[in-house]
Amino acid sequence: MTKVIAFDWDGVLLDSRVQVLKVYNRILDNFDLPPVTMDFLRSKGSSRWYTFYERMGIHEKDWPEADRLWIEFYKGYNPQLYSDARPVLSYLKQESKNKIALVSNGQEARVMRELVKFGVQNYFDITAFSTQKDMMKPSPFLILGVIKKVKVEPHEVLYVGDTPEDILAAKAAGVSSAAISEGFATRERLFAETPNYLFNSLSKMAESLYGYRVPPL
Repeated sequence: MTKVIAFDWDGVLLDSRVQVLKVYNRILDNFDLPPVTMDFLRSKGSSRWYTFYERMGIHEKDWPEADRLWIEFYKGYNPQLYSDARPVLSYLKQESKNKIALVSNGQEARVMRELVKFGVQNYFDITAFSTQKDMMKPSPFLILGVIKKVKVEPHEVLYVGDTPEDILAAKAAGVSSAAISEGFATRERLFAETPNYLFNSLSKMAESLYGYRVPPL
């Protein structure tokens, strides 16, 4: 029985795929590199963005400038929550008796602004963000930190993510994983990492695991 449900942010709760693709392509243009497609992003992308920089051809010496540009360019876009994110969070917070956590490789300042913007910050009992490259998923560091802080056992945690790195981090931390295939990775990539569960959407996960059907909008 789970006591903690931990969520990734981008690609699980926040639908930022189009905006992130635009940001990456503006960065690539800055370095005179060719643009990438959404198919490339979903088939080769990584929530550990330095890995994706490499795959796109950005040299390591340029990563600090790429980071600066990412923050600058992203501010001009306005991603939205997935339509099922708020009702699922609300139900789980009120009815499941689980602690709700947010575990993200995203920049803390940016994600916290978005949580407040969408009014969902109070759904989370704990948040965890990577501040160094070696803390990023697929490292289990962030998930293990949540386990320690909430004082639960790994088998009492479910981690919900949308990338191979999420599944690998969950496995390394000894927790169960639920992969959502409408985010930043294809269903095939997620299936290959053998998550405990694989769903097309957050609402399908909530219905299958918690018996909650998201009302039609």
